[in-house]
Parts: sequence; C-alpha cells; structure tokens
Amino acid sequence: MPQLPQRTKDDAIGTVYRAQTPAKHHLYVKKNEDGWLYFGGKGVEDCLAEYANSPGKGGLFNDHLIANSISISPK
Repeated sequence: MPQLPQRTKDDAIGTVYRAQTPAKHHLYVKKNEDGWLYFGGKGVEDCLAEYANSPGKGGLFNDHLIANSISISPK
C-alpha cells in the first residue's frame, strides 16, 4: 500500500493526529505554525485526559520532528 504524503507543515492549527505502537498511544496537537504538543499514554483515553488536564503542557515538537512519527492512511 503506498504511503500518502506527509502534510504536517500545511495542517491547520488545531489539527490532531493519533499514532499507536504496541506499547503506547501518541497524540499530537498542532498549536501554532510550526509547533505541536505531544501527549502519550497506554490508551487514547489517557492521552485525551492528559490533554484535558493540562492542554498547554504537552511535549514540544515541530513539523520536522513529527513528520516521521505520523502517517496518513485511508483507514
């Protein structure tokens, strides 16, 4: 299955991506032109709870750092 192109630098502020590995869920929220916040947990509910409790306190990332962490698929 071909990979779709990464679009992180063109994403609107407020865009959210979720990624999953066998051990952890990852949530990335675009907060400004080249800034993302990262939240991680055992499940997506943990990520959302962390975001709800402290929305501005996630790990800091930029477009380049997360471009390889997320993929866009039609699923």
